[in-house]
Amino acid sequence: MTKHLRRIILVGTVLLVGPSRILALSTCPGTITGNYNVSDDLQATTDTSCITVNASSVTVNLNGHSIICNHSPVCEYGVVVSAGYSGVTIKNASIVSGTGNWRAGVENLGTSGVANTTTVDTVTVTDAYDGVINPYKVVNSVFSVTQVCLLTFGYAATSGTIKQNYCRVADGGDQIGFTIGGGSTSGTATLIQYNYIRATTTGISTDGNYATVEQNIVDDGAMSLGAHTTSPKNICNDTTSCPDPSSSFTMSVDFTP
Repeated sequence: MTKHLRRIILVGTVLLVGPSRILALSTCPGTITGNYNVSDDLQATTDTSCITVNASSVTVNLNGHSIICNHSPVCEYGVVVSAGYSGVTIKNASIVSGTGNWRAGVENLGTSGVANTTTVDTVTVTDAYDGVINPYKVVNSVFSVTQVCLLTFGYAATSGTIKQNYCRVADGGDQIGFTIGGGSTSGTATLIQYNYIRATTTGISTDGNYATVEQNIVDDGAMSLGAHTTSPKNICNDTTSCPDPSSSFTMSVDFTP
């Protein structure tokens, strides 16, 4: 009886560990080709990206750990999704500065003809130049950066979602909160909703893309919305560019600036 019990426990352990590999690194870089749970803080000590994703339909779960740039003056990207891959999710991460700053927290390189479906969920990026470049979906995230919180410029799928995020761009220079370019110029719109943005140049810019911009607070900076953008119920400090400055609504978003 005891021998049989031991065998059952052993098989159970293998089954629990087998489905997801554990990436246990204290320094960068690392290349990911499957689902990973990160079990420790990661430190970049050269001008390179920390985690490179070379696979589609995978999840990188940092489990609340940090990716730290400890190379002066800069490191490349906290997480970079290589060209040609889609369906990648990066979540539960803090991408922060140490002795140097990140060029961007997350970058999706993208490829023409490959739909961008990269998701960023519950990620904090602080003291980087840019927060997230070329995402499809960004939710529940916090950005405190020096240039742009969120930028899309091509290879973007339609009907993206930018929802429940906090964006703060440092004073000085050309500051932009969210800029949506190179995305859907027809069909289903990108949804930009329940975000707080403070960027003194431009809060939200949608270029010529189809987008729905609603129930956001733009505390500083103008709104620059394209002809195919609908924009009900936003609150803006710059009331001259806010499409509906008399709007009022209740926002319940759980984030820490």
